[in-house]
Amino acid sequence: MTINANSNIKKLDAEEEENYENGVDPMTKVEKKDNKKQKAIVQEVEDDDEDAPVQKSNCDKFIDYLLCRGDLANKTLARKPVPLRGLFRYSTKFDVILLIFGTIGAVVSGFCQPFLALISGQIFGVLTSGNVTDKISVEGQLFTYVYIYIGAGVFVLLVHFMQFLCFSTVCCRIIAKIRHHYVKAVLRQNAGWMDKHHSGVLTTQLNDNIERIREGVGDKLGLLIRGFAMFFAALVLSFATQWKLALFMFPVAPFSCICMGVMSRKIAESTSKELKDVGRAGAVAEEAVLGVRTVQALNGQEEMVERYSKELSKGQSHAKTKCFWSGFWGGFFYVILFTYIGAGFLFGGHLLKIGVITNTGELVTVVISMMIGAYFLGVISPHLMVLLNARVSAATIYHIIDRVPEIDSYSEEGKTPTNVTGEIVFEDVHFRYPTRKDTKVLNGLSITIKPGETVAFVGHSGCGKSTAVGLITRLYEAESGTVKIDGTDVRNVNIEWLRNTVGIVQQEPTLFNGTIEGYSTIIGDGAVQLSGGQKQRIAIARTLARNPRILLLDEATSALDANSESIVQQALDNASEGRTTIVIAHRLSTIRKANKIAVFEKGQIVEQGTHQELIELDQRYAELVRAQQFQPEADENLPPEEKQDHDEVIEGEVTRSRHNSDCLDIGPAAFVRGVVAQDSFTRSSLVVSVGEQFTATAESRAFEEAVQADMKNDGVIKAGLITIFANARGHFCLMILAFALAFFRGFEMPIAAFIYAEVFKAVQYYDTDMNKMIHGLVICLIIYFCLSLAIFLLHFVASTLFGKVSEELTLGYRVKTFRNILYQDAAYFDNPQHAPGRLITRLATDAPNVKAVVDSRMMYVIYNSTSWAVCIILAFASSWQVGLTGLVLSLILGAIMFYLARTIQKRNLSLQKENQAGKVSIEIIENVRTIQLLTRQPYFYGKYESASKLQKRSEIGKGFYE
Repeated sequence: MTINANSNIKKLDAEEEENYENGVDPMTKVEKKDNKKQKAIVQEVEDDDEDAPVQKSNCDKFIDYLLCRGDLANKTLARKPVPLRGLFRYSTKFDVILLIFGTIGAVVSGFCQPFLALISGQIFGVLTSGNVTDKISVEGQLFTYVYIYIGAGVFVLLVHFMQFLCFSTVCCRIIAKIRHHYVKAVLRQNAGWMDKHHSGVLTTQLNDNIERIREGVGDKLGLLIRGFAMFFAALVLSFATQWKLALFMFPVAPFSCICMGVMSRKIAESTSKELKDVGRAGAVAEEAVLGVRTVQALNGQEEMVERYSKELSKGQSHAKTKCFWSGFWGGFFYVILFTYIGAGFLFGGHLLKIGVITNTGELVTVVISMMIGAYFLGVISPHLMVLLNARVSAATIYHIIDRVPEIDSYSEEGKTPTNVTGEIVFEDVHFRYPTRKDTKVLNGLSITIKPGETVAFVGHSGCGKSTAVGLITRLYEAESGTVKIDGTDVRNVNIEWLRNTVGIVQQEPTLFNGTIEGYSTIIGDGAVQLSGGQKQRIAIARTLARNPRILLLDEATSALDANSESIVQQALDNASEGRTTIVIAHRLSTIRKANKIAVFEKGQIVEQGTHQELIELDQRYAELVRAQQFQPEADENLPPEEKQDHDEVIEGEVTRSRHNSDCLDIGPAAFVRGVVAQDSFTRSSLVVSVGEQFTATAESRAFEEAVQADMKNDGVIKAGLITIFANARGHFCLMILAFALAFFRGFEMPIAAFIYAEVFKAVQYYDTDMNKMIHGLVICLIIYFCLSLAIFLLHFVASTLFGKVSEELTLGYRVKTFRNILYQDAAYFDNPQHAPGRLITRLATDAPNVKAVVDSRMMYVIYNSTSWAVCIILAFASSWQVGLTGLVLSLILGAIMFYLARTIQKRNLSLQKENQAGKVSIEIIENVRTIQLLTRQPYFYGKYESASKLQKRSEIGKGFYE
């Protein structure tokens, strides 16, 4: 169908702009439009499914050049980014108010940092003014500045808290709405669109793209606003204080920006390659674990382990490269920073000497202000890409939300006949699947099914039987020709009415997590606790309970044994009385009593008639009967237990179905997200955690408790740092060297404080001996430069070593765990807690987190701890009163931070254990067609909405502590 939609595109764009401003869901608006306008929108949106890549805007290109990513400036994007205000499309008036307050808080917080530099300059000026003999006056001035410092600190705490809380709350509220609209939109889409978009891709979009949007509208946005406000305020203050010195210091800002931009670029490149390789390793693990019995039967464990290890090794090389560039550019950043600090003090001393600067406080104010501005500009510059990524992700998500399919299950249009006789007519129907345009599935199908008749569709696989049934329920629409019910084209009747009138039992029944009404037994996700026959019988009962006028049975008894089949077939025969029934069956014994049998071949009906008529015709149908060695007369007298077919189902086999797993993510997607530790490899334990156990997916509390009990029964003890280090055989020398380098880097801050004291001493000579002052500042510059080189080497080498050790340890843990899984006996996999999906997820998420104790995070722990200890010791050596004050304050701060960290951790664990929104969303996305055929979209959307309320409340509460 070709429709010219150009005239509607401008209108749609205008409506989108209005939606961005008013926060209105355009999907709701579209539902109210007339059918003609909807069709045009559908065509425009569906044509846009295969969007051509778009060029970046001039602003985005400028940012790429600014951050030394010029080669990416002309790189195309998958979809045109939404405008910045589009990220807040679903914001309410209350959200806008919170955004205003958050922005004010971010700006004010940014302005306060240069203000503190001004106070530091004033204190420096007082101490070097030469009037230190008047101790009372000096003490009074200093106490005034101390009070200002305390007041400013409290004020900054409040505005920063307001900023973060406002942005965090708005973020949680908006993300919750986007998730709701996304799930609602996916429930709306037609089967042809779902064929093009795999459920795994849609789930990834729900998680990954929305997480990118979260970064764009959350604390990262507040950080960007605060950083730019800080840089702007520092620039204004510096130029207002002493423009010549400020002009000299200004290049440090773009240099630091360039340095951090190049670092983020290199890290992004390596990370992208690493994730691809890790994803391929995840695919190998998924294939092996889901088919573990086949692997064991063929003694293929070591081959699979080798493949898995090979893919992980490729990713490991990229991870090491990432650590290399992170260490190099991170260290080089400090070279720029400290060198410019020294050069700024020296040039400021020169300006003091020639009389341009008359107050030493101005020197310190300008240098510290410019350093604060340059540092934060360098730190936040890579986050500019966060906004672009968020805007691109929002475009992808909004495209799905806004899409109105031609077969719209939410549409209220169409006829709703009150009396249905059940006549079905196919008139010259032609059809191709959207994903296979070159293959014609139905080629002129024509058949009339009278009310109350039972008609069987038979034929080889792929001949079009199930496709014809799909056209009756309007999962798809015919390319040409018509399908009619009681003389009315199915395209002209209401879809909900149609699917309530037509009941279908599919070949692979889909059951949902929960209980059967009136019973208390949990059937589990995908009904994994039921046999194939039990699932099929429940699916049949579910369909018959709706009392449809037309019954479609697509291999409805395929999963039943002979005895159960006989019983269920009798029930189906009784249920078919008074209903128009279409039966698709490969077991020809189930269709002998059909009023008519239609034989399909290459999308056409080549024979039709009763069973006996077609046997006597001795053509296609008779060949099918002989192929199954079908003996009608003999079968009439056989007892039910002897009517076993050659294709009897063997239940209990582990199959590669998405319903085997009740985890949220398995395979490559899970591995890409993975990170946590592994040490003890026993049958029941695949986990070693550091401190508290971490669960990467939002699994149930029951599962976590079962894992803990499993570990306890096997005598597994949680591993601490010593256990992990003890298992790092072959890496001791590198670990000791890396730890030593991190320890020595801890002297950075004490040495910097010492140099600052030397600057103070040198500047004191500006009234008496200018040459001595300049000489002292030159020495300080040299020491600053030497310190920066030392920091560069220590940071670079330590980061590289920590990266090498952590990646090799993680690889070893993953491979050992994977090998251990493959060598478990059958009883291990029969345990529901060891479902393949869960094992894959735990393999992906548990083992990598061991890096937390041997990668750059441990380097910073050692570095910060050493710096704190050395600074406290030096403070006590200089003045025990100052040292004691610093010790007490730092301990109080540490206790507060520890309390907040533990509180946030507990809230995260609680959210992960109790939140069911993720599981519900995946259950919905994987089973959209079944939900649509049951017309239960409102129920499942409401179920998701209810489950997500807990997640929303928990995230908002967590933001208070963060």
